[in-house]
Amino acid sequence: MSASGTLSTEITLFDIPTIHPKPNSPNTWKVRLVLNYKNLNYTTRWVPSSEIQPTCKALGIPPTGIKFGTKDEPHYTLPAIIDYTRSKTNPVILSDSTPIIEYLEKEYPSKEENFDSATSGLQDPIPLFPRGTRAFHALMENFIANHILLSNIPRLYLMGIYHGKLPADQIDFRRRMENRFGKPLEEIEARGEAREKAWKELEEAFGKLDTFLKKNQLELEDDKNSELLRSRGHAKVEAKATTAHTGADLGNSPETKDEEKVTNCDWVMGRRVSFSDFVLCGILIFLRSICEDEDWKRITSWNGGRWGKMYSACERWMTVDSTTQL
Repeated sequence: MSASGTLSTEITLFDIPTIHPKPNSPNTWKVRLVLNYKNLNYTTRWVPSSEIQPTCKALGIPPTGIKFGTKDEPHYTLPAIIDYTRSKTNPVILSDSTPIIEYLEKEYPSKEENFDSATSGLQDPIPLFPRGTRAFHALMENFIANHILLSNIPRLYLMGIYHGKLPADQIDFRRRMENRFGKPLEEIEARGEAREKAWKELEEAFGKLDTFLKKNQLELEDDKNSELLRSRGHAKVEAKATTAHTGADLGNSPETKDEEKVTNCDWVMGRRVSFSDFVLCGILIFLRSICEDEDWKRITSWNGGRWGKMYSACERWMTVDSTTQL
């Protein structure tokens, strides 16, 4: 990525290519979204999933866990980054999306004073982990992973994931999934009543998340009412200073409308963008890539269209850098 306003960093992001125009891994997207949000300069190195282990070993990228079905064999995953900004000879090498984002937040911090409730952090980057919210974001990430990503999506779209992979990666993916589930790949997805049950559970998981996020609405309404009262108070003062009265509806001023465009997105923390928004957006990008158009419409219709609004609000950070390393 190279554009005006980007910070002069030298970061390599390791991502997984697919047959689609853009990548679709929810975890690599979390990091890419944050890199774009923070305006950090980076390039992408594309690594087929079948090449992740040898590539990581060769470059000293650490494993992220133990391989399924083994006692101690290291498991290598993407995303990973190598940050050469401070040193070309001793760069920072990290794997696993959340530690990477925590590093980026610490090494390239955004300022809390950039926060403006009218722009929610869209004009100038703000901290993704406001003080005292780390536990909250960890709980959110855990809920999204266990109740949305891992529990229901494989039962609905395993074949969609498979068909989106490069031919060589399809072989590796089939082997891993059949080993994990103990049956042919084509038999793993839910069908018939079991599929409808999976759809219902996915909708319920998003619905539960929507219930949590609606708690922000009370605060948002209080803020809007306070701002409306302030704007009317200012208008009254201005009206007294003039001989003409415009009769304008101050509650629908251009400024208010612009603000509503932002707050209508309903970020996880209400008015401000934060880490959990990028976790959710990574899932939504993944779903948009693997599901049929009708299914995507179904998902984005849930909960008053909340998820479609969030996807649209995050599109400004979905740029895939034009300069890539193959």
